[in-house]
Amino acid sequence: MIRNSVVEKKKVEWDGEEIPGLIKVDELKFENKTIDVTDFFEEHTIDSYITKVPSVVLTYRCDIDTKTLQFFEDFHFKKQYKDGTMMRTDGEGKVLKRYLLKDCRCIVSNIPPYDSATPQVSSITITVTPWKIIPISAG
Repeated sequence: MIRNSVVEKKKVEWDGEEIPGLIKVDELKFENKTIDVTDFFEEHTIDSYITKVPSVVLTYRCDIDTKTLQFFEDFHFKKQYKDGTMMRTDGEGKVLKRYLLKDCRCIVSNIPPYDSATPQVSSITITVTPWKIIPISAG
């Protein structure tokens, strides 16, 4: 059995407002770019000191009594910029780390396909590109 102290959850706020229905946040992979350098019959991979800011992919459940779908359609189709805050929490909701997602644009808004043989939860998956991701303290 997994205790709440080791379970990780995520919480995301957009411009300070938590939008209901967060189902999934894909992995955020922070990586430095590299350069291949040739030197006397050898090739070396070195750090370029350039860090790629990853896109963030999130999936939200869309319920009739919430404005989740409308919020993300407006975010995408009205070409809005929003600041996001992603929080990593333990199972009891205690914040372990916060990440400020600065000046995000929604670049993909994906409505899942329909198949009557395998019903799915009504959802929307979005991909946002932040200008910068800033780790900030949990407190």
